[in-house]
Amino acid sequence: MAFLGLAVFLFIQFYQQEKKIGSTNSGKGEPSTIVENQPTAFQGENKDLTEEYLSFIKCLEAFQGDLDISRSREELVDSITDFCRENFTFDKLTLIFLDAEKKDVAVAEEVMGYKDDFDTETRFSREESLLWKVLDGENSTHIDLTDESFLDGGRFSKGDTQDHHFFSFIGAPIQTSGRTIGCLVLESFSSGRYRRNEGRNLHIFSTRLGVLLDWWQKYDVVRETAMRDGLTGLLNHRSFVERFQQELQRANRYNEKLVLMMLDLDKFKRINDTYGHLYGDYVLRGTSAVLKNGVRNIDIVARYGGEEFAIVLVKTTKTKSFNSAKRIVQSLADHQFEKEGQEVQMTISAGMAEYPTDGEGMRDLIAIADRAMYTVKGRGGNDVEVGEVTQ
Repeated sequence: MAFLGLAVFLFIQFYQQEKKIGSTNSGKGEPSTIVENQPTAFQGENKDLTEEYLSFIKCLEAFQGDLDISRSREELVDSITDFCRENFTFDKLTLIFLDAEKKDVAVAEEVMGYKDDFDTETRFSREESLLWKVLDGENSTHIDLTDESFLDGGRFSKGDTQDHHFFSFIGAPIQTSGRTIGCLVLESFSSGRYRRNEGRNLHIFSTRLGVLLDWWQKYDVVRETAMRDGLTGLLNHRSFVERFQQELQRANRYNEKLVLMMLDLDKFKRINDTYGHLYGDYVLRGTSAVLKNGVRNIDIVARYGGEEFAIVLVKTTKTKSFNSAKRIVQSLADHQFEKEGQEVQMTISAGMAEYPTDGEGMRDLIAIADRAMYTVKGRGGNDVEVGEVTQ
């Protein structure tokens, strides 16, 4: 009942924000070819009801109606980029979010198209650039890059216009609850690309997107609580299975590889037997922190059960990630557990399996990584073994 009540509350908030956006229909003005801040969301919505415009609004309404807020952040980003691919023309699309802890740092959440200058996960510190002009503004910013006066500062970082010759740039901030959390940027090698319809449509989309993200973030707080293991704060077993399946689908869709690691603490029972279960809980929490610190933000770490853990390393292979796996194991061996005057050293055994090389299904990959992990156990633990398919 409590969850149902929250869902109703979120729906009411969303509806009210939608009404608020709709009430801004009175803005006037058209985007120009150089740095033009668009005065309001949905500008000209009542006067420019062209077939193209109505078609875009119809697609936007369908996107909003089909969007499932129970999706993961990765799936939400996929939905956003899919919509942009179908409704905008660009040679490069960049979805940017501000770092949650460092507001003067922006991170490329997703990059589509041209990637010779930068790719996903690239971080941009505050400097004089078109990116920060968009993030610091309240409305869309359209730049004709054939105007040399805009070439000095750079698009995303200083000097990048010299090596990467885009002619059109438009960025629209994404705002939730009155604050900017990121932006969408479209770029084209053709000049004058975003002077009218697509520039207007991007502004409308980013405004709607801000409302949807605000709704998703509120729901995500509840979802995250249900997904987490109460002791360690890592994903619990059920949530891990769901996320792993999602990552396998994503890897299949984009023809990527990923690595599964299964890890188990060596001789953990002696901790509970010697120092008690509270000390054992302390060791599990400390182990979780070591594992979490040893991977990237895009990777998945979960408590699989008891003293066993699982890690999914996305967009990589066993060969590329083997040294990282070794570092994780060594980091735990080097970690000093000390509580109430009692000091212990722990080690962990790990096995690896790769999608799709070792298998395409979750069960097969877990079995292969598990077998490799127990091979390490048989050698005394504290090591990593690369799993292989057995005939």
